[in-house]
Amino acid sequence: MGRELSGRPLWALIFVFLAAQTWFASEFRGLRMAIEEIPPPPTARALEAMALGDEEFLFRYLGRWIEFVGDGGGRLRALRFYDYDRVVNWMEALDRLDADRSDLVHMAAAHYFGAITTAVDPQHSKLRKIVDYLRAVGTRDPARFWPWLVWDSDKARWPIGDSALIVEIARDLQSPKLKDPRVPAWVRVLPAHLFHVAGDDNAARDAQAHIAPEDLAEVAEMHRRLNEGVAKSMRK
Repeated sequence: MGRELSGRPLWALIFVFLAAQTWFASEFRGLRMAIEEIPPPPTARALEAMALGDEEFLFRYLGRWIEFVGDGGGRLRALRFYDYDRVVNWMEALDRLDADRSDLVHMAAAHYFGAITTAVDPQHSKLRKIVDYLRAVGTRDPARFWPWLVWDSDKARWPIGDSALIVEIARDLQSPKLKDPRVPAWVRVLPAHLFHVAGDDNAARDAQAHIAPEDLAEVAEMHRRLNEGVAKSMRK
């Protein structure tokens, strides 16, 4: 009986707090925080001070924040309303904080901010900012960040449809650093196709002539296995 009575004040206090929180949320619903515009990123010195010696923790915290930056107070801010210059500035600041160890911010760039549609970005001005940002990431360390150059090549073909940009990215993908064994052979074969898509047949032939025989063999084997898999699935 004594334990039961001693526990009642605690449960009563919890109930009071929950009731107060419910009342406050209902009463001040119109004042809930929702991001109207992403603020400018802190300076490098400010980020260093905020980190308190743990840059990786701050990076993870701010990286998660930028992933969900438009979701606040039960309201979503559409991508078309964002200042993409500020978005990119935040991503560049976080890359410096993390020293390019993580792909967290790059994933947010490609799969969230880079998902903006032509319907709301008809000139692709916002999408191009993401493409330019990820090109800078990819060319800093092609062997590590080649997927973002490939992502850029896809966006340059569609929806952007810019032949000159396709050629530039194809040249990015010809970096000697992509000879790293961690990089799949098809990435080194891709430039020849991109040049062809862009209508630069001379560059396409030159790129084709410089593909290593072992890369061609690996890509041919990949296609063979893929075709076998498709044939088996069709027979089932």
